[in-house]
Amino acid sequence: MKVFYPKGEWYPEVESCCRGDAEELDDGTYTTQSSLEIIARIIQETTMDGIDWSELVSRVTQPTLLIRTRENYDDKAPILPTELALETVSLLQAGRYKEVSGNHITMFFGECAKEVAAAINEFLAEDGK
Repeated sequence: MKVFYPKGEWYPEVESCCRGDAEELDDGTYTTQSSLEIIARIIQETTMDGIDWSELVSRVTQPTLLIRTRENYDDKAPILPTELALETVSLLQAGRYKEVSGNHITMFFGECAKEVAAAINEFLAEDGK
């Protein structure tokens, strides 16, 4: 099984991780078994009802960096749309936003990981940590 990502790149480091989520189709290609709908339903069913998440997030005073990837994991909607990421950052008292290359998996490998590390280092330097 070869795991392909946008731009035709293959990351052998994530192959074992993907095997648990992949379904091989009759034509030899693979598709994910999960979907945003299933993930959203699980989150909805496992979180506590009645929590005002906007209010809770707005109470965070610690400098916070929200990193969002530019690429979707698949051809469907992004896991975190830009407008929701920006809304979350606007609720944080000391929130910062950074977009990086890759998707929510590939951001941790190769050149994408270097971009994430640079964003974190820049954030930490700004806060004098």
